[in-house]
Amino acid sequence: MTDIADIPWFKCVGLYGNIVPDTLDSGYRPDHFKPWGAVTFTPRIAGPDNKLAPPEPQFRLTAHTPPITLLLVPFEARIENGVLKLPRLDAPAGENPTPTEIDQQRASVGLDMLANSPALQLSSGYKLVYQVQFGTMKVLGKEHTFESFWFVAPTVNDFTTEPTWTSPTVDLTTVERFAPVV
Repeated sequence: MTDIADIPWFKCVGLYGNIVPDTLDSGYRPDHFKPWGAVTFTPRIAGPDNKLAPPEPQFRLTAHTPPITLLLVPFEARIENGVLKLPRLDAPAGENPTPTEIDQQRASVGLDMLANSPALQLSSGYKLVYQVQFGTMKVLGKEHTFESFWFVAPTVNDFTTEPTWTSPTVDLTTVERFAPVV
């Protein structure tokens, strides 16, 4: 696999926690528990009426060099110690990342995701949206789940491949929720 360096993206971040009664630590105040768990992101296309197009959207990027068809499929991320991070996946066959590259991925915060942009060649009024679904997490021996939701990917019109370009950031706690029509 290789990075897609010439299609606009955004940084998705999130912090998660639970407040639990005081445990065996100094003081008697409630404690901030930092959960671990899985998160599934499902990309979809929504029309001008917010109605969702069929799953696994395909983009025919005819203006891309070379032209390419992309299929967007659901993907997993993780919450580790309360922080949204990349999934811990093995390297694809034939790739041999260095120990430093592996450590960088494990330490990364947030994940880069495809943004709305002219590069996607969507018809007017159509937009890329993501569903966020949380897996169960154990807190004090019981299973709990954060509420799932949808959001619209930010639109990027100023993208360049220059190393100085900075992607927009979406915080999953503060991002405006999107209500799709199913």
